[in-house]
Amino acid sequence: MSDGTAVRLEPHEIALLGQGPPAAVTVAVVDLHLRGLVEADLPGTIRARVADAVEAVGAVRPPSPLAAAVHGCLRAPAAPKALVKDPGIRLAVAVVRIPLAEAGLLHGVDGGGGHAGVLGRDAARGQLHRRRHHQ
Repeated sequence: MSDGTAVRLEPHEIALLGQGPPAAVTVAVVDLHLRGLVEADLPGTIRARVADAVEAVGAVRPPSPLAAAVHGCLRAPAAPKALVKDPGIRLAVAVVRIPLAEAGLLHGVDGGGGHAGVLGRDAARGQLHRRRHHQ
């Protein structure tokens, strides 16, 4: 990619690099809320909206795979913090990590759901920019 164009990281990827899986899931929840696919339920919980809301946004860009996994886990109301522990969402976060690791943006695995082993957002952006422009 020596044409001088930088690759744009998705918001959930930036959140994952900066603050770890909980932040990435929070960004996915916000994305779903802005699309009208989730709504507030009991205090501290969210739930998926009805099918017509899902069909109404079909013409716009589809949600990220992480947001789709979060939406799929909301068959019953759940707290965003609980979503991070769901096996399906943990798998989706792991899949998000793969291209970031291949780009050299992740330098370790913490395994605990925190952001240990993850470069800071600004350092990650700079490193990604250098890698993409010097290949």
